[in-house]
Amino acid sequence: YPLWWDSHVYLGIGKYIFSEGKTGIWEPFRPLLHPILLGLFWKLNLNALLFGKLLDVIFSLLSVYLVYRLAEGLYGKRAALFAGLLFSLNPVFIIFTGLVLTEPLALVLGLSGMWLFFRRTESARSHPSYLYLYFSGLLFGLSFLTKFPQGMLFGGALLIIIFHPE
Repeated sequence: YPLWWDSHVYLGIGKYIFSEGKTGIWEPFRPLLHPILLGLFWKLNLNALLFGKLLDVIFSLLSVYLVYRLAEGLYGKRAALFAGLLFSLNPVFIIFTGLVLTEPLALVLGLSGMWLFFRRTESARSHPSYLYLYFSGLLFGLSFLTKFPQGMLFGGALLIIIFHPE
């Protein structure tokens, strides 16, 4: 697919950050984690567009795996296979893969945070649950720094803690 405007803006913001404002573009309302990652590739004299597309594919595959792991932990293997299949065949998911947008990275970070959040009750005997909550919150925060609506994951986790403490 040809790149969208947002993809070029993220690449431009990365260049702007790592060139100290000499090249690129700046839009102050964009989250910064994804552009910093792309700008790092540019600063290392690598093809930021190619590596951005490669990372999108890797993050998308990791997202499918994390959906499988989440569903397996909550509902069992059969439901996990079905959830992973449905998720991987979703047209929006397929279209966003390879467009160098923030969605694949935000999905990986958010789903990783959810996986740790739900593992806190399973592993309470071997590890303190506050470690799971800490790293879950850290991943939710990084997800928010990738795509602002991902902050709802943190809000949802907070509501679960308030209304369903374990």
